[in-house]
Amino acid sequence: MSITLPKRAAALLGIGLMTMWPALYNGFPLYFSDSAMYINGYPVAAAYPLWYALMARALGRFSLWLPLIVSSILTIFVVWCLLTRWFHLRVTSTLMVMTTTLVLTRLPWVNSLLMPDIYSGLSCAAVLALVGHFDFKPMSICLLAVIFAGLLFQTASLGVISLMLALSIIMSFAWKSVHSAISIVLASAIVICFSSNLIRFNKLSPNPAGGAIFFSKLVYSGVAQQYLAQNCKHTHFAMCDYLPDLIPMQGESGQPFLWKAIRNGASVSALTRGWNDPSGEYERLVVDITLQHPLEVVRTALVDTFVLLLARGETLISYTSAPAEFPFDGLYASYREKFEKAKQQQSALLPQHAVNVVAQLTTLGSALLLTIFAVAGIQRDIILLTLGTWIANATVHATLVGAYPRYQDKVNWLLPLILLSTIAERQTARRGIRMKARDSHSRATSVS
Repeated sequence: MSITLPKRAAALLGIGLMTMWPALYNGFPLYFSDSAMYINGYPVAAAYPLWYALMARALGRFSLWLPLIVSSILTIFVVWCLLTRWFHLRVTSTLMVMTTTLVLTRLPWVNSLLMPDIYSGLSCAAVLALVGHFDFKPMSICLLAVIFAGLLFQTASLGVISLMLALSIIMSFAWKSVHSAISIVLASAIVICFSSNLIRFNKLSPNPAGGAIFFSKLVYSGVAQQYLAQNCKHTHFAMCDYLPDLIPMQGESGQPFLWKAIRNGASVSALTRGWNDPSGEYERLVVDITLQHPLEVVRTALVDTFVLLLARGETLISYTSAPAEFPFDGLYASYREKFEKAKQQQSALLPQHAVNVVAQLTTLGSALLLTIFAVAGIQRDIILLTLGTWIANATVHATLVGAYPRYQDKVNWLLPLILLSTIAERQTARRGIRMKARDSHSRATSVS
């Protein structure tokens, strides 16, 4: 059954609204603890790479809904490219696969966040689309641009895309033009990230705050406290003065090292200038602690990777106490009333738990079925690339940051998307075989 152009446009509009239905239901873009930093330039943002908040701040100047609308358009574009380049589906089947994915996963929740995180997830999907088919036409160039944006807006994507590229090369047993194109984009993003941070922070680093973020993970596991207790006696680090404050942070959730106020309303990382680490102390500590406790670092990375792969999902809280005053003073003052009336701020985002349960079952079930399909040789290339992307994203974020579901929610939706597309393609092929058999039977009957 074919779909007329008006119906196709209506379907795409409906899918576009579905990509951000949680925000529409909430009455305001979903808000996270870091959202203010991205849209308003909170002081901590001065220690982040310039590119992190660029898209969110630029689009937010016109409307705080615009980042979500742009993400919605990009989501539809990238997913459409991914499906059409790997699968032979009718338009109807493609639309049904996209709609079902939006219903069963947390993609709309990630897309509804007032954050730029969506671009790093879409960059992974764009890589998969390019590997399916690459040329130098506008569609491929736009996919490369999405990858470039994802690399700039979240530096962890540098590691994820690198692993995806390596996996694609290994699976194809050859170096292809698509690998050259992605490599150029990857190298360009690396050069821009490193050089801009060198100019801004006098540090040749992809993320000046990376040392403090990794150190926070070591504090959570307790090895940072062990190291400082052993070495502060003969080597003085700025961190040594705060060892009594670090000890109770072992096993405490919420990254207290980065965010918990201990003195004059500031955290340990802020008091020790960890966000830009001008002396390089954090980087040295991270290297030394990793070399001294390699097994514990590997153990926590594996445990956190496993936790992320369980796909438990993020639960957004309300911000009712002094509701994020810095974004809603001045430029964004007109949004304060809508922000405060949003369901999230009234603790009324009731579907969250149910959505998390459904998404977890969908993700884990899809991973199992995709593994079975790959073993059976059904769409093995795209399935292995998808599973590899899923694991690579979890491993990189678990190793560098920790088991925070928001990072993995960005790619979990790829599993059911590819699974549903594989099933739909096989159903289409079977239907075609039955129709051919019916036509052959009809011709034979008419001749006789």
